[in-house]
Amino acid sequence: MLVAIDFDETISNHETGWVEVIRTMKQVGMRVIVVTFRQPDCDPHEVMWLEQHVEAVLFTGQRNKDQVCRENGFDVDVWIDDTPMSVTHDYVNWKWELPS
Repeated sequence: MLVAIDFDETISNHETGWVEVIRTMKQVGMRVIVVTFRQPDCDPHEVMWLEQHVEAVLFTGQRNKDQVCRENGFDVDVWIDDTPMSVTHDYVNWKWELPS
């Protein structure tokens, strides 16, 4: 099973806790990657420290995460993301609506 975890507003909200969750996932045989909607040049040091804990860290450049993962050979089974729309849509295709 391959699990993809978002960084901003997910791992970033409790880094120590997520490292423990990742460690546990790996102990039971799961594969784990981090997939961020960020541009690769947007403070990569804030994310790249996770390379020591996961199989890969992918920057999508605001492209849909599923497509970028597939292009890099990752067929994700489980997504953990505070913004599910980023998994299936490029940022330019997001429809922003004001609440009524």
